[in-house]
Amino acid sequence: MNLGIFLESVLCVGLGLVLIILIGYLLKAGTRSRNRKKLNWIFVLLKDGGLNRLQFRDGLFLIGKELNLKPFYEFKPYMYGPFCSEIYAHLTSLQLTVLAQGRRTDDYRDFIYELTEKGKEIADILYEALNPEEQKKISEIKEFLKLSLDERARSLSKKYPDFYRLN
Repeated sequence: MNLGIFLESVLCVGLGLVLIILIGYLLKAGTRSRNRKKLNWIFVLLKDGGLNRLQFRDGLFLIGKELNLKPFYEFKPYMYGPFCSEIYAHLTSLQLTVLAQGRRTDDYRDFIYELTEKGKEIADILYEALNPEEQKKISEIKEFLKLSLDERARSLSKKYPDFYRLN
């Protein structure tokens, strides 16, 4: 066996073990269904392309609010809009399982999160399982995310003032 094949095999086994451990952690008893549903919305949100950290946050916040999902991520008020650390933990788990990836922007000021090819396959299946009303709402949210940060913040702070702390 040559060294390259051996190292590739070890890497695949290692990634497989990491995947099993992470899935076990995310889907532990009592939270299995809730976490799986939350992760499904991350796939749907990232289905058509990458989003930066704040677009990602705003998108999941709006999915929860506009689709009236309960239970969902628990966003807390913050200066620059709603905040929930759990969304980034779930995103990191998807990155470790090689279903999503993050890359720095050209100016190194932010990250863009996007799905890998395998993640896109999953996202397509999940999106097709949504009802037409949910698909329409997701499209509207993704269109809203194309606005500038200032435009989104103004709009969201008017519609959801309890989630913005302005000093």
